[in-house]
Amino acid sequence: MRNRIDRLAIFDIDGTLHKTEVMSVKAHQIVMKEFGLPAPTKEKLFSTYGADTETILDMLGVVGSREYRKTFQDRMELEERRQMIAAAQCYEGVLDSLHKLHRDNVSLALCSMCDAMYMETFIRKFALQDLIVLKRNESFGPDKRLLLQDMLQEAGTDRAVMVGDRVFDLEAAKYCGIPFIGCLYGYNPEEVEREPYLAKSGADLYGLVKRVLSEPECK
Repeated sequence: MRNRIDRLAIFDIDGTLHKTEVMSVKAHQIVMKEFGLPAPTKEKLFSTYGADTETILDMLGVVGSREYRKTFQDRMELEERRQMIAAAQCYEGVLDSLHKLHRDNVSLALCSMCDAMYMETFIRKFALQDLIVLKRNESFGPDKRLLLQDMLQEAGTDRAVMVGDRVFDLEAAKYCGIPFIGCLYGYNPEEVEREPYLAKSGADLYGLVKRVLSEPECK
Protein backbone atom coordinates (compact mmCIF):
# COMPACT_ATOMS: atom_id res chain seq x y z
CA MET A 1 0.00 0.00 0.00
CA ARG A 2 1.31 3.46 -0.98
CA ASN A 3 2.36 5.74 1.88
CA ARG A 4 0.32 8.90 2.28
CA ILE A 5 1.75 11.74 0.21
CA ASP A 6 2.56 14.93 2.12
CA ARG A 7 2.79 17.51 -0.70
CA LEU A 8 1.67 16.86 -4.27
CA ALA A 9 2.15 18.95 -7.42
CA ILE A 10 -0.04 17.74 -10.30
CA PHE A 11 0.82 18.80 -13.84
CA ASP A 12 -1.01 18.82 -17.14
CA ILE A 13 1.35 17.94 -20.01
CA ASP A 14 0.62 19.88 -23.22
CA GLY A 15 1.15 23.63 -22.86
CA THR A 16 2.32 23.13 -19.27
CA LEU A 17 5.40 20.92 -19.51
CA HIS A 18 5.50 19.91 -23.15
CA LYS A 19 6.03 22.35 -26.05
CA THR A 20 3.64 20.22 -28.02
CA GLU A 21 3.65 21.93 -31.40
CA VAL A 22 7.28 20.94 -31.99
CA MET A 23 6.15 17.40 -32.70
CA SER A 24 2.37 17.75 -33.07
CA VAL A 25 2.21 19.97 -36.17
CA LYS A 26 4.29 17.55 -38.22
CA ALA A 27 2.43 14.50 -36.92
CA HIS A 28 -0.93 15.98 -37.91
CA GLN A 29 0.35 17.06 -41.33
CA ILE A 30 1.49 13.51 -42.04
CA VAL A 31 -1.58 11.68 -40.78
CA MET A 32 -4.20 14.10 -42.11
CA LYS A 33 -2.62 13.80 -45.56
CA GLU A 34 -2.68 10.00 -45.36
CA PHE A 35 -6.43 10.14 -44.65
CA GLY A 36 -7.12 12.72 -47.35
CA LEU A 37 -8.03 15.42 -44.85
CA PRO A 38 -6.86 19.04 -44.77
CA ALA A 39 -4.20 19.73 -42.19
CA PRO A 40 -5.50 22.01 -39.42
CA THR A 41 -4.16 25.52 -38.98
CA LYS A 42 -1.91 26.00 -35.99
CA GLU A 43 -4.67 27.94 -34.27
CA LYS A 44 -7.15 25.09 -34.77
CA LEU A 45 -4.61 22.48 -33.67
CA PHE A 46 -3.63 24.42 -30.55
CA SER A 47 -7.28 24.73 -29.56
CA THR A 48 -7.55 20.93 -29.44
CA TYR A 49 -4.81 20.53 -26.83
CA GLY A 50 -6.30 19.41 -23.53
CA ALA A 51 -9.60 18.15 -24.94
CA ASP A 52 -10.66 14.49 -24.89
CA THR A 53 -10.16 12.31 -27.98
CA GLU A 54 -13.74 12.37 -29.26
CA THR A 55 -13.87 16.16 -29.04
CA ILE A 56 -10.53 16.46 -30.82
CA LEU A 57 -11.69 14.23 -33.69
CA ASP A 58 -14.80 16.38 -34.08
CA MET A 59 -12.73 19.57 -34.08
CA LEU A 60 -10.39 18.15 -36.73
CA GLY A 61 -13.28 17.12 -38.95
CA VAL A 62 -12.59 13.39 -38.71
CA VAL A 63 -16.09 12.26 -39.62
CA GLY A 64 -17.15 8.67 -40.17
CA SER A 65 -17.88 5.40 -38.48
CA ARG A 66 -16.56 4.50 -35.06
CA GLU A 67 -14.13 2.11 -36.74
CA TYR A 68 -12.85 4.83 -39.10
CA ARG A 69 -12.31 7.28 -36.25
CA LYS A 70 -10.51 4.63 -34.21
CA THR A 71 -8.27 3.78 -37.18
CA PHE A 72 -7.41 7.46 -37.53
CA GLN A 73 -6.72 7.86 -33.82
CA ASP A 74 -4.58 4.73 -33.65
CA ARG A 75 -2.48 6.01 -36.55
CA MET A 76 -2.19 9.44 -34.93
CA GLU A 77 -1.05 7.92 -31.64
CA LEU A 78 1.73 6.03 -33.39
CA GLU A 79 2.88 9.05 -35.39
CA GLU A 80 2.83 11.33 -32.34
CA ARG A 81 4.91 8.76 -30.47
CA ARG A 82 7.41 8.65 -33.35
CA GLN A 83 7.63 12.44 -33.54
CA MET A 84 7.87 12.80 -29.76
CA ILE A 85 10.81 10.41 -29.57
CA ALA A 86 12.53 12.28 -32.40
CA ALA A 87 11.87 15.91 -31.61
CA ALA A 88 9.88 16.63 -28.43
CA GLN A 89 10.82 19.60 -26.26
CA CYS A 90 9.81 20.80 -22.84
CA TYR A 91 9.46 24.52 -22.20
CA GLU A 92 12.61 26.20 -20.99
CA GLY A 93 13.01 25.81 -17.24
CA VAL A 94 10.40 23.05 -16.86
CA LEU A 95 12.73 20.10 -16.31
CA ASP A 96 14.91 22.06 -13.89
CA SER A 97 11.80 23.02 -11.90
CA LEU A 98 10.59 19.42 -11.75
CA HIS A 99 13.94 18.11 -10.55
CA LYS A 100 14.26 20.84 -7.92
CA LEU A 101 10.76 20.10 -6.61
CA HIS A 102 11.62 16.41 -6.45
CA ARG A 103 14.81 17.15 -4.51
CA ASP A 104 12.73 19.25 -2.10
CA ASN A 105 10.48 16.24 -1.42
CA VAL A 106 7.48 17.52 -3.35
CA SER A 107 5.76 14.53 -4.98
CA LEU A 108 4.99 14.97 -8.67
CA ALA A 109 2.04 13.67 -10.70
CA LEU A 110 0.66 13.92 -14.23
CA CYS A 111 -3.03 14.38 -15.01
CA SER A 112 -3.62 14.89 -18.73
CA MET A 113 -6.35 13.98 -21.22
CA CYS A 114 -3.92 12.18 -23.50
CA ASP A 115 -3.74 8.48 -24.27
CA ALA A 116 -1.62 6.18 -22.14
CA MET A 117 1.02 5.67 -24.86
CA TYR A 118 1.49 9.42 -25.21
CA MET A 119 2.00 9.87 -21.46
CA GLU A 120 4.42 6.97 -21.13
CA THR A 121 6.42 8.13 -24.15
CA PHE A 122 6.63 11.63 -22.68
CA ILE A 123 7.84 10.25 -19.34
CA ARG A 124 10.51 8.09 -20.99
CA LYS A 125 11.61 10.80 -23.42
CA PHE A 126 12.50 13.13 -20.56
CA ALA A 127 13.60 10.43 -18.08
CA LEU A 128 10.92 11.27 -15.52
CA GLN A 129 10.29 7.68 -14.39
CA ASP A 130 11.75 8.27 -10.93
CA LEU A 131 10.00 11.61 -10.44
CA ILE A 132 6.36 10.85 -11.30
CA VAL A 133 4.56 9.02 -8.50
CA LEU A 134 0.97 9.17 -9.82
CA LYS A 135 -0.51 9.26 -13.33
CA ARG A 136 -3.96 9.76 -14.80
CA ASN A 137 -4.78 9.88 -18.50
CA GLU A 138 -7.75 9.29 -20.79
CA SER A 139 -7.62 5.54 -20.23
CA PHE A 140 -8.98 6.23 -16.72
CA GLY A 141 -12.03 8.12 -18.04
CA PRO A 142 -13.16 11.14 -20.11
CA ASP A 143 -13.68 13.69 -17.31
CA LYS A 144 -10.55 15.40 -16.02
CA ARG A 145 -12.34 16.56 -12.87
CA LEU A 146 -13.01 12.97 -11.86
CA LEU A 147 -9.51 11.84 -12.78
CA LEU A 148 -8.03 14.50 -10.52
CA GLN A 149 -10.44 13.60 -7.74
CA ASP A 150 -9.47 9.94 -8.00
CA MET A 151 -5.77 10.82 -7.94
CA LEU A 152 -6.16 12.94 -4.81
CA GLN A 153 -8.03 10.15 -3.08
CA GLU A 154 -5.23 7.74 -3.91
CA ALA A 155 -2.60 10.21 -2.71
CA GLY A 156 -4.40 10.78 0.58
CA THR A 157 -3.02 14.30 0.80
CA ASP A 158 -4.63 17.57 1.87
CA ARG A 159 -1.83 19.68 0.38
CA ALA A 160 -1.92 19.60 -3.42
CA VAL A 161 -1.85 21.99 -6.36
CA MET A 162 -2.90 21.61 -10.00
CA VAL A 163 -0.75 23.22 -12.71
CA GLY A 164 -2.08 23.74 -16.25
CA ASP A 165 -2.74 26.06 -19.16
CA ARG A 166 -6.38 25.30 -20.05
CA VAL A 167 -9.83 25.82 -18.59
CA PHE A 168 -10.07 22.02 -18.23
CA ASP A 169 -7.24 22.14 -15.68
CA LEU A 170 -8.76 25.10 -13.86
CA GLU A 171 -12.18 23.48 -13.66
CA ALA A 172 -10.69 20.24 -12.34
CA ALA A 173 -8.82 22.10 -9.60
CA LYS A 174 -11.95 24.01 -8.57
CA TYR A 175 -14.05 20.84 -8.60
CA CYS A 176 -11.57 19.18 -6.24
CA GLY A 177 -11.07 22.25 -4.05
CA ILE A 178 -7.33 22.63 -4.56
CA PRO A 179 -5.26 25.66 -5.65
CA PHE A 180 -4.42 26.20 -9.32
CA ILE A 181 -1.37 27.64 -11.09
CA GLY A 182 -2.06 28.90 -14.62
CA CYS A 183 0.66 28.76 -17.29
CA LEU A 184 0.63 31.92 -19.40
CA TYR A 185 3.21 30.48 -21.79
CA GLY A 186 0.78 27.71 -22.81
CA TYR A 187 -1.70 27.52 -25.66
CA ASN A 188 -4.71 29.36 -24.21
CA PRO A 189 -3.44 31.92 -21.68
CA GLU A 190 -6.70 33.88 -21.83
CA GLU A 191 -8.46 30.94 -20.18
CA VAL A 192 -6.35 31.17 -17.01
CA GLU A 193 -5.00 34.73 -16.91
CA ARG A 194 -7.42 35.90 -14.21
CA GLU A 195 -6.20 33.38 -11.66
CA PRO A 196 -4.10 34.55 -8.67
CA TYR A 197 -1.15 32.24 -9.33
CA LEU A 198 0.39 32.56 -12.78
CA ALA A 199 3.61 31.21 -14.31
CA LYS A 200 5.14 33.26 -17.11
CA SER A 201 7.75 30.59 -17.84
CA GLY A 202 8.67 27.05 -16.95
CA ALA A 203 11.30 28.43 -14.60
CA ASP A 204 8.54 30.04 -12.50
CA LEU A 205 6.98 26.68 -11.65
CA TYR A 206 9.43 25.77 -8.90
CA GLY A 207 8.90 28.89 -6.81
CA LEU A 208 5.16 29.05 -7.38
CA VAL A 209 4.54 25.42 -6.45
CA LYS A 210 6.63 25.75 -3.29
CA ARG A 211 4.81 28.97 -2.37
CA VAL A 212 1.31 27.61 -2.94
CA LEU A 213 1.95 24.38 -1.06
CA SER A 214 3.27 26.34 1.92
CA GLU A 215 0.26 28.66 2.25
CA PRO A 216 -2.37 27.94 4.95
CA GLU A 217 -5.28 27.90 2.48
CA CYS A 218 -3.68 25.09 0.45
CA LYS A 219 -5.67 21.95 1.14
